[in-house]
Amino acid sequence: MTPQTTTKHRLISAGFRKELESGGLLWPLVRFVQQDTSLDLQIRHESINIYFRGGSLIHIEPNKPKGYGFKFDPNYMKKLPSVLKGIKQVVAALPKVVLDEVSLQSWLEALPMLKQAMDHYGPSEERDAQQQIVWTNNRSSVARSTDWFVCDVEVTLGPNVDPAHPNKSIDMIALHWQSKGAVRKKIQGLDWALV
Repeated sequence: MTPQTTTKHRLISAGFRKELESGGLLWPLVRFVQQDTSLDLQIRHESINIYFRGGSLIHIEPNKPKGYGFKFDPNYMKKLPSVLKGIKQVVAALPKVVLDEVSLQSWLEALPMLKQAMDHYGPSEERDAQQQIVWTNNRSSVARSTDWFVCDVEVTLGPNVDPAHPNKSIDMIALHWQSKGAVRKKIQGLDWALV
């Protein structure tokens, strides 16, 4: 009998998605990310991550019975110089569950300090470069002039693709989408690329 494997899809529930849209509880966070060129929002399995310089700044997932659990990795505070130790108190005071606009606002106000903690931790240069590639091709002022749209980063292939190496990952998945004229308007015939 072969063991059954489950594939984790990168998707969120319709209710979660609605909270990320205009008028939803998490919409102010989405707008913050859209306006901050150093941040990137990525959908994961039943959760989202806000990335800064390639590292997960905030992990967000539905909290039963209501609200959304927010998590900042405490490891990012290990290398803080003594002058920035106050960041630890700010993080400790943040609500673990966002239920309303007030608790979300606490996280929005703390974001600059969380980014500062990650700066001192020192993110991976490779992941920082990945995030810059995503931003340039997907969100920057030249995004419509590039031939690539990055769909996802750090995709684990899983046991269904490579049973011998179930944790093997691909750095990026992108669409090759020519930026010239009428070709750009045509969606049929787009090519996938694994980077």
